[in-house]
Amino acid sequence: MKRKFLLTFGGVGFFVAIVLLVARLYLANHDPLYGGWFDIFTVILWPGAFYLFVLQSSEPPKVVFFVYSVAVLLNVFIYTLIGWVTWRIAKRIHRPNPPA
Repeated sequence: MKRKFLLTFGGVGFFVAIVLLVARLYLANHDPLYGGWFDIFTVILWPGAFYLFVLQSSEPPKVVFFVYSVAVLLNVFIYTLIGWVTWRIAKRIHRPNPPA
């Protein structure tokens, strides 16, 4: 059960990162003024996106792919860690009382 719970959190982290990545790339190509609000929204839901700030506009495609890959995988790790902490807290809350 714990493994399935953690995989679910990791999968959600991956899905969120991919959706925000696609949205970021779409907005960058179609609305150059998307800026501030979307960056804040992205960092809240995709904490690994802070790693994207190291990119410059003239980076080679290999570097861009690597940085985006690290940002997505970092988000999976963060969401899995949040899932693990949630699992531990839920386990403590729902621990049966020992017989007296």
